[in-house]
Amino acid sequence: LCYDAGLAITVRGSGSNLSGGTVPDTSDSAVILTNSLQAILLAIFTSITASVGNMIAEGDRNLIFKVFRELFAVRFLMVGLGCFGLYFLTEPFISYWIGEGYVLNHTTLVLVVIVFFMNNLRSVVDTYINAYGLFRDIWAPVAEAAIFAVAAVVLGRLYGLNGVLAAAILELALIIYIWRPYFLFHSGMGRNAATYFGLFLKLMLCLAAAFVLSAFVIRNIGIDPTTGLLQFV
Repeated sequence: LCYDAGLAITVRGSGSNLSGGTVPDTSDSAVILTNSLQAILLAIFTSITASVGNMIAEGDRNLIFKVFRELFAVRFLMVGLGCFGLYFLTEPFISYWIGEGYVLNHTTLVLVVIVFFMNNLRSVVDTYINAYGLFRDIWAPVAEAAIFAVAAVVLGRLYGLNGVLAAAILELALIIYIWRPYFLFHSGMGRNAATYFGLFLKLMLCLAAAFVLSAFVIRNIGIDPTTGLLQFV
């Protein structure tokens, strides 16, 4: 939410007119694409909170952690596939949709993909925190918004859109990917938070290896989605 709001306020343009209509600018295009993918992921995973709550009520800590690992791995896979699609297909899709003049530069695209990844992977931890009824960190959203606001102002003035995206990455890393997992494992699951960070690192390495291998294969078998619609498909 902080990312979307900051992006809209800081860099959103009024769009360009084309044949009497309004064409989204580059930031609009990024928001539309990432929000669409996010809605799909939300629809897939939105029904699991009640089931997790029932499982936690039974009190079997080994089962609770086992299901957490499975859900986290599945979420990693789904979000990773979304990031793969965003990274390789956003530029040709925007080019076919509204023209090459609206394509994001490469650095911005990488930052958008990272923000998408971090925004959408968080849901498993959030689901477990809600299921455990852990609401003592009510300061966390306030801290998250404050970090983003300060960082977005500073970095946005220096680097524009890329600075706003970097600010989003910073606040997500500090609050969502360091504090909240620690809070869940320490206060809810009764496990050392290093267990979570070790799991995250292993899955991240697997995802990175798959991403690099896939990129290598795509580039070496001559698939270039920017050269035509058939290649894009």
